[in-house]
Amino acid sequence: MVWWLDKQATVTTAHSLFILETSFPPSVGAFHRDLKNCISLILDFHTKIGSPILINAYPYFAYKSNPKQVSLDTFSSRPTSVC
Repeated sequence: MVWWLDKQATVTTAHSLFILETSFPPSVGAFHRDLKNCISLILDFHTKIGSPILINAYPYFAYKSNPKQVSLDTFSSRPTSVC
């Protein structure tokens, strides 16, 4: 086995937006309560190995469903008061 790869390779898990109960604004994002046990195990794993978790939270859908309330600045690197 090649043990030195543990310092060079990062493992992550990708998840659908549907694991989130709340996704907008991003600062109040929360997982579905019924997934708490499963998500906790996954987050513990990533914390232990120092790797990220990826959620495919496409901001386009929030904007598309409510373009008058959701500013495009929310999804840019520009400062905003929404998040």
